[in-house]
Amino acid sequence: ARGDAPPLLLLTGDADDTVEPRNSRALGARVAGMGGRARVVDYAGVGHIGILLALSKPFRSKAPVIADITQFLQGVFAR
Repeated sequence: ARGDAPPLLLLTGDADDTVEPRNSRALGARVAGMGGRARVVDYAGVGHIGILLALSKPFRSKAPVIADITQFLQGVFAR
């Protein structure tokens, strides 16, 4: 983790058993603590694969992943 790294978007679900959500939160906090930009988004009831599935039309109602990515990118490129 570096403060001069590009802005970081970390998407995690509280049902993720592949990457512990606390690891994503810790990485985001560490980057922010070093002066970097990091945003962590937690999705209730969503697992590791569920975040990817939410990118596809049949599963978009499971989590607002596309909206969160869009909002993050708009913020990055607005600067």
